[in-house]
Amino acid sequence: MALGSVGSASAQTCGSPIPASLGDTAFTTTAGNTIILTGLCDLSQISADVMYNASWFRFVAPSTGTYIARTCGSVNFDSKMAVFTDCSNLASVIGCNDDSAGCTTTAGQAWASKVTFNAVGGTTYYVAVGGFGAATVGAGSLNLSSSGTGGPDGSSCTNAIPAIAGLNPFNTAGSSENVNLAGLCDPGSAGDEILHRVRWFTYTASATNEVEVSTCGLAPFDTRLAVFGNCSTTSVIACNDDSTGCAGYTSKVRFTATAGTTYKIAVGGFDVASAGSGQFMLTPNAPPPPACGTSSNSCCAPNTTPFCSDQSCCALVCAEDPYCCAIDGAWDATCANQASILCTSCGAGTCQLPASNATESEACGANLNGGCESTPFAAQTISIGARVAGTFWAEGNNRDTDWYRLVVPSLSTLTLNVYSKGPGRVFLVDDTCPGAVIAASDPSAASCPASVVQCVLPGTYRIVVAMTVFSGFPCSDA
Repeated sequence: MALGSVGSASAQTCGSPIPASLGDTAFTTTAGNTIILTGLCDLSQISADVMYNASWFRFVAPSTGTYIARTCGSVNFDSKMAVFTDCSNLASVIGCNDDSAGCTTTAGQAWASKVTFNAVGGTTYYVAVGGFGAATVGAGSLNLSSSGTGGPDGSSCTNAIPAIAGLNPFNTAGSSENVNLAGLCDPGSAGDEILHRVRWFTYTASATNEVEVSTCGLAPFDTRLAVFGNCSTTSVIACNDDSTGCAGYTSKVRFTATAGTTYKIAVGGFDVASAGSGQFMLTPNAPPPPACGTSSNSCCAPNTTPFCSDQSCCALVCAEDPYCCAIDGAWDATCANQASILCTSCGAGTCQLPASNATESEACGANLNGGCESTPFAAQTISIGARVAGTFWAEGNNRDTDWYRLVVPSLSTLTLNVYSKGPGRVFLVDDTCPGAVIAASDPSAASCPASVVQCVLPGTYRIVVAMTVFSGFPCSDA
């Protein structure tokens, strides 16, 4: 009875909706306009299925396909949302949401909304956005985007926009997707290791050479960049938050591309407030870091000037950490530590391999246990206590990943150790694809073995073993 008295039946209909199209449409909440979806749509898990102080939008789908309506990062209040085919009939609701996972308000609270719906081109749909409670009011914008139709919009990795050599425009304001690189790649020393509110691009290299991706001076907000071998976060090749010499906390990454290989580029921000429109410059055949091998610095020890004395070691380290070869950078303790992991001249590859009781199912160069990074999915089943002897490689900006499936019968402390002659890592992930990383060994630790110790519940898990680099270790060295 109390819910019914908040707004009349006529207040639940759209009346005079706000015209909306793809992109952002500004609005404020409409006082007293209550939409009751009880019995029609499971709007909220923690409150009544009612939207308060709602505003209506009218959207005509430009083509047949899937669309996303969201308030992620664009409203200053706790929002609820629903999509209808007929605003005069609430039973026509086709989707609703209160709090969407990873969707935050402008203040960073996890209270924003997102609804994905299928639409027919030329057909009118209605979106209602309201508040959590009777006193919830505010302002912001509704974002509408296509998902896999009408041309890619960069709203997901699988819907990435083709990038070209030269300038590429982007707009992250309507995005709510975050890419968490914790334990995989460190964008910079400040903040977390997440690319916030990402737009995705795809790039196929026409030649084998160094490629640079840069928002340096080309975006009005604090950007972050990352490059991946595919849509799995474990395929990350390079990432950056603030690049040396780039104003406004903009970014620059460099990687070695192989002709004919396709890469994924994620453009995001430092935090949830860092979003907007800008451009990035993609430069194939970017000149290599200068002066590798001409310095008197020992590769194995930190110094105060850039570069090191061993050309091959210098190139390996600087591909992994470009700061070590920045003009105003330094061959510091981090660079020397990377050299100890990557360069045989600094002791890399001296790890003593223990005895084994099992053998990897693939030979070096084959792909019989590539897991989520192979088609079809393939993983080798092992059991607790297994000591698996195998190989892995990294060459041509690509690397081998070895996936193992493990069933843990009871609450356990799981210890994973990787002994390797090259720079190896181990990841514990869940039993899904692309797989959520539960724990990972430290990529910067110059230690043997690379280790993970994690308390786990009973269940099925996957173990991923890979090198930390994407070149320099061919099968002939395995």
